[in-house]
Amino acid sequence: MKNKKTLSILILLFLIINSKNLNAQKLTIEVFNKTGMDLDSVQLDKRYIGFLPKDSSVVLKNCKAFKASGSWPLMKIRAIDDKGNKSRNMSECGTKAIVIKEGRHRIDIKVANPEFGNIFTLMLRD
Repeated sequence: MKNKKTLSILILLFLIINSKNLNAQKLTIEVFNKTGMDLDSVQLDKRYIGFLPKDSSVVLKNCKAFKASGSWPLMKIRAIDDKGNKSRNMSECGTKAIVIKEGRHRIDIKVANPEFGNIFTLMLRD
């Protein structure tokens, strides 16, 4: 009887731990650097990515959620370009924003308008 009780507790603990892991992996984001320059100290909202060479990508697993308005992810992007200039962030209005909590999503980092310096924008890929 004691062995059955111990086994039941172990199975219950195993199920609880695995259910947390499954929920944490519902959202994956792949971030592509489409700026035409190497980026250093890249940070997407509060998530530090680090160095991201031009035309490369990084996969962020175990993401919680993000907001988007149409094809515009409503996140802050910070980075330093290959000339040492810090970026500024451009985000679109989030009037009709939705919260995305699951799936695999691909986001491009782009230069919004090169004439104004390094103002980066984010776009969801189809």
